[in-house]
Amino acid sequence: MKITFKRSTAWMLCLALLIGLFAGVPGAVITKANAAETEATVEEKNLLADYNPSFEEYAIPNWTITPGAAQSSEMAAGAWSLKINVKDAAATSESVAVAPYWTYNASVQVKGAGKITVVFYDAEGAVVAEESKEATTTEWQALTVAANAPAGAATAAVKLSATTAEAVYFDNVALTTGDVWVTAPTVPNAGMEEWNAAQTRPTSWNVSTNAAGTMATPVAEEVEGRGLVATYNIEATQGMTLRTAQFDVTPGIAYNATMDIMVASGTFRFQFLIRFYDAD
Repeated sequence: MKITFKRSTAWMLCLALLIGLFAGVPGAVITKANAAETEATVEEKNLLADYNPSFEEYAIPNWTITPGAAQSSEMAAGAWSLKINVKDAAATSESVAVAPYWTYNASVQVKGAGKITVVFYDAEGAVVAEESKEATTTEWQALTVAANAPAGAATAAVKLSATTAEAVYFDNVALTTGDVWVTAPTVPNAGMEEWNAAQTRPTSWNVSTNAAGTMATPVAEEVEGRGLVATYNIEATQGMTLRTAQFDVTPGIAYNATMDIMVASGTFRFQFLIRFYDAD
């Protein structure tokens, strides 16, 4: 039986192809799953919607304010806004739950010289990261910042502050969820274009057979429009395993894998697996 395998680009920790009756193997591609397909998907809405984001409630509940911050009738919408007229004075929202490796987008209407900051905390309440953006304007203007939640992030809050001693006004604060921001690594030699000096196997690939199976040395064949293809001629009753080298992945992220396989002759069955390992 003869099978040829061609890989494109792939991401994951280890990709294993277990083949029963067969003979060759192509490439594999592993990509991040669409955000909508992961359990960590967060509905896109204002995460601060229930925490007085427009400062309409008296005494500014749900915000921790320092001296120099107070309600004001100089608003962008509604009846009230937040005014800060002491440099570096600030108002910080209640913290809300977030997921590591997601992007969070914060926005606010600002008039004056102000800054918006997204602050991430771990489960114990310690700051693990923050991202800020500043603006100076004499008219109401939208100020936004995108912040990536790092590993260990459990909650986040939005902090508004003045960058000068002049009065600055804030209104209509929002914090929304973006997409997963991590970049998956590339599987070594994903396209099987690189071979060892003896031309007996693709580099960064491990091939093993069960006791009942035999396999001829793989051959690097040039296929029009596809480059080098790994071709295996196999006589097997229990098959073989073809694995990529191991590499890092990100916990909590879903991964998809694809591989191209062409059966040149005979019949076969196979299992295409993504196998994850711990640090040990």
